[in-house]
Amino acid sequence: MNIIIHGLPASGKTTTILSCLSEKQFTFTPELFKFFSPETVGREFETVFEKDQLREDYIQTISKGRLVISERDHLSTFAYHVAKGRTELKSKFLKLQHTLVTPDAYVYFIIPSKLSSERRTKREYHVFDDGSVKFLSLFQKYCMEFIRQSGVKYYLLDATVSESECRNQLLEIIKRCEKNGKQKKPV
Repeated sequence: MNIIIHGLPASGKTTTILSCLSEKQFTFTPELFKFFSPETVGREFETVFEKDQLREDYIQTISKGRLVISERDHLSTFAYHVAKGRTELKSKFLKLQHTLVTPDAYVYFIIPSKLSSERRTKREYHVFDDGSVKFLSLFQKYCMEFIRQSGVKYYLLDATVSESECRNQLLEIIKRCEKNGKQKKPV
């Protein structure tokens, strides 16, 4: 079972995933993809799985029947660059998505863009070079658009609640995923 977690920066993805480890056994793979520069996103993205040793470990772990939860994947890379104005990558995403490892489910941590920006500022968290509310809104919009277009089952997690409530939501989603297996419809 392979579940990919997405959400805005500082939405609580890593904190929530790590808090679930005490109650559920799984393999956690943080951020499988880096955010490629606009000059190399096309060329590098087509071969990133071929070059990355993590891919082999990832696939082997999945093939052993273990639960793997990963933070972000190629959707974030494309959403980031499309939000930065590289709209031609939308069609490239549609072409490439079927050649990459497909998760059993996506989970998207929903928080307002303004809250993400505030949390990032408070934590001095600067992974993205543009933490503006406008950019974060576009990034979230494209992440959700690409998740919907993927045809993979997805879950929305309200990340505005307490850490323990986020953990409980994620544990419930994991149970549902394990029960239902791989399905191609949104929840």
